[in-house]
Amino acid sequence: MATTAERRRPQTAALLACAVAAALALGGCGATDSAKVSGAQVYGTSLSLYSSLPLSGPQGKAGNQMLNGERLAFSERGGKVGDFILTFYSLNALAGDGSEKGNGQVALNARRAVVDPKSIAYIGDFDRSQTELSKVIVDQAQLLQVAPSAGWEAIPGGRRSAPGFQAAYRRQFGENPTDDALFGYEAMNAVLDAIERAGSDGGNRIAVADAYRAGPGN
Repeated sequence: MATTAERRRPQTAALLACAVAAALALGGCGATDSAKVSGAQVYGTSLSLYSSLPLSGPQGKAGNQMLNGERLAFSERGGKVGDFILTFYSLNALAGDGSEKGNGQVALNARRAVVDPKSIAYIGDFDRSQTELSKVIVDQAQLLQVAPSAGWEAIPGGRRSAPGFQAAYRRQFGENPTDDALFGYEAMNAVLDAIERAGSDGGNRIAVADAYRAGPGN
């Protein structure tokens, strides 16, 4: 999916492997992995959604627009889908000092989603190199991953029809939305729709991912 923001070239395989290894080491390996403890099933009716975007630095403006779109979509559902109560976690994809060194913070964000036993989906990341990195980690937990802006085939994009979006965005944020805001809104709605289509299996990661891929009406 194209946006007005500049996209960076993918990192080398060596850098990618190092960042992933660092994230796994920090989070711990083996039997402590949520993907190995709970498998694809999230027990109970409380679910976690994670978003990883650059909220500071050169890409911060676009990242915050995407986040606003996600927040709008989430608020329109009241934080609930069917019998499931949702908690939305927004994570900054940049380090605390605003740097973009090696996309290491992206790996840490993905790892945080993986070790949360209530995680059901991960929205991110901002560009292709970041999304390639997080995908390696998120796939461990069988989480649905929706990239709101990454224009490549390995991760589904969040693009869909969004009638009434501009008016709703202006009411909530007092400004006109950018394309990035629309992409965030669509990505969040796509995730929430998938949970809804999964029905009573909305707490099963594989069922939610399958519902997303099947699309509306299937």
